[in-house]
Amino acid sequence: MYSWKKLALGSAGGILLISMAMVASVGLLHLTRIDLLLARNQCILGLSLLLPLCAAAWIKDNPQAIKTGLAEVDAILFMLLSSPMLLGALLGFLLDNSISGTAAERGLVSSRPANATGSESVYSLPRLVERLREVCIHLPMSAGVFGNPSACSRNGERVNQDIGADVSYL
Repeated sequence: MYSWKKLALGSAGGILLISMAMVASVGLLHLTRIDLLLARNQCILGLSLLLPLCAAAWIKDNPQAIKTGLAEVDAILFMLLSSPMLLGALLGFLLDNSISGTAAERGLVSSRPANATGSESVYSLPRLVERLREVCIHLPMSAGVFGNPSACSRNGERVNQDIGADVSYL
């Protein structure tokens, strides 16, 4: 006879496996933006992967090493310092921002060519939302929300002709 408990544990294991694979693939995707032939990036990547594993294992083996005097603070520090993912992220952030490198070396420059017109956005709204915007722009109550600020009026006078144009307070 098959147990429902085993089925539930198997499903939970599969969900965990798939979700961790997605997290790892997103992390590897971000590595494609940096130049891994540079010693700077190799050092940061290697230290960010291996040092947190060793540090987290040491913290788990030596919980008495954290003694602040407050049990709650000790428990919080133990939990945070025994997480290799958190330690790796913090170490990678610290090393990437403290070791000098150009924006291209750090992976901050996009390899995509710039738009010819410059007016198109990389992150555009879905088609349904764009269609809803086209329909709602003609409604007086949503004119300022959907990009027609000249339709907004107060006491018969138009306001907000150019959003952000009033910089007299600077």
